[in-house]
Amino acid sequence: LEQRNVSTSLQLICEAFELLKTKGIRPAELKRAKEYTVGTSRMALERISTQNMRMGGSVLVHGKIIDPEDAHRRLRAVTEEEVLEVACEILTPERASVAVIGPSPDATAITQILKR
Repeated sequence: LEQRNVSTSLQLICEAFELLKTKGIRPAELKRAKEYTVGTSRMALERISTQNMRMGGSVLVHGKIIDPEDAHRRLRAVTEEEVLEVACEILTPERASVAVIGPSPDATAITQILKR
């Protein structure tokens, strides 16, 4: 991303977040996201290193190893309402952070975009 596009890109991302918080997610979009996530998870589990990382993360987060199929079932059970609830909780200016690698962008402009 070129530096001249940072503010515009961030503005578009914030607008997408706002739409998610106000209109929620479309059922077809949620279905595609779930199936994509389950599919990529299954493909990733073909690698031993990914299996080990998943098990280690599972133990760290849950204190036990969670069966991938259980995780997939729980993911498929997520509702549009739950996505909306979480979006409204976490997509707020107070929780926003931005990391930019490269020349310093206009920090004032970025702060203003995030406060909207």
